[in-house]
Amino acid sequence: MILKFLARMLIAVVLVVVAGCLTSLANTSLLFEDTFDSGSFQPFAGGAGWNQTQFTENSQGEIVASPVRSGAGAAQFTLTYPDRRAEKNKFAAGRPGAERWFGLSTHIPNSWPDHNGFTIVTQIKGSPDSNEPDRSPFLSIEMRNGIWSIFSRWDASPISQPAENGNGGTIQSANIYEGAYSKGSWTDWVIHAKWSYEDDGLLEIWQNGNRIVNRTGPNCYNDTEHGFHFKIGMYKPGYRSEDPSPLVIVHDTVRIGDEQSKYDDVFPGR
Repeated sequence: MILKFLARMLIAVVLVVVAGCLTSLANTSLLFEDTFDSGSFQPFAGGAGWNQTQFTENSQGEIVASPVRSGAGAAQFTLTYPDRRAEKNKFAAGRPGAERWFGLSTHIPNSWPDHNGFTIVTQIKGSPDSNEPDRSPFLSIEMRNGIWSIFSRWDASPISQPAENGNGGTIQSANIYEGAYSKGSWTDWVIHAKWSYEDDGLLEIWQNGNRIVNRTGPNCYNDTEHGFHFKIGMYKPGYRSEDPSPLVIVHDTVRIGDEQSKYDDVFPGR
C-alpha cells in the first residue's frame, strides 16, 4: 500500500516537472515580458527587467490597478510640462538583420485632451555609432488631435547626417498609417519586423487584430556598435507651454519575441 502511494506521488511529481518544462519551452522565444502585475516604478531604476527608466520629479510612472488590459496592474505614465519625456526602455529590439516581435496594449483615458502637438507613446530607436548625431526613432507610434500616426524611418548611410532635429538629410521617412484613436478603451498592438536598411526588410503591424501595415523595404538605421531599444511611455519633443499639462497614458502587457516567436506569443490578449 505504501509502495503504491509512493509510486503515485512520484508520478505526480514527474508530471508537474514535465508540465513546467513544456511551459518553459513554449515561452523560450520571448526575450522579455512585463504585465505590470506587481512592483513599482522607481525614478531612474530599471525594475522588472527594464534597462532604463527616464522619469523626473514631476514626470513619472506608477503601477495602477485600473484600468488594466489583463491581470492585476498596468503602467500609468504622467508627463508634465516642461519635461519632454516619461519612458521605460528595454535594450532587446535587435539590430540590422535581426527579426523581432513586439506586443503591447495602450489605453487613452477619457480625460485625454485632444491637441495639435504630437506625442510619441511607443518607439523603437537606434543608438548612434561613434561620431554620429542623435536621430529620430526609426519606428514611432504617435498621437495628435484624435489621430494615430505611425512613422517609419531608415538610412543606409554608416553615419547618418540628419538635417535638423534628428530627421531629414540622409534619413528618409514615411507616414505609414493614420487612423482615429478611441478614448476609454484599450488598443492592442503587435509589431513584426525584419530589420534592414536595405530592400530585404519587412514591417507588419496589427491594431486590435487587424493588420494595418504590411511593408517591405528598408526600415531601420545602419547601426553596428549598439543594439536597438524599445520604449514605452510618452515623449513629446515639441512640448509647448500652451499645450495641455499634465498628460496621462497607460500601457500594459509588453512582450518582445525573437525570430522563433509568432503573433499569438506576443499578442496582449492571449
